[in-house]
Amino acid sequence: MPSLPANARALLEPALDAGETFTWADVEARILNNTAQLWLGERCAIVTELYPGLIHVWLAGGDLSGLLALRPRIEETARVWGCETVTINGRPGWDRLFKPYGYRRVGTELEKKL
Repeated sequence: MPSLPANARALLEPALDAGETFTWADVEARILNNTAQLWLGERCAIVTELYPGLIHVWLAGGDLSGLLALRPRIEETARVWGCETVTINGRPGWDRLFKPYGYRRVGTELEKKL
């Protein structure tokens, strides 16, 4: 059975909240079944999911500058895949970080039209 790079778990598992309904096994299964996408960067990792017309950033962990550096690649790939919107499930503190890149809070998520 294929497996993920070892650093993916080390980077992403701490991002799973203690009360989260998902475990690392769930995250790994979604990536390996191609229902979620793993993006590895410099000391960071992001997991996205595709829905009709959008890509959703579901989980992220590691170095903040690395996470921000992955943003353009994810957005461009999402456009190629036909997505019109990016959403990010994140804490309110992320608003300040992503506002300069065109994201705005919509309900409990950040959103950007591509």
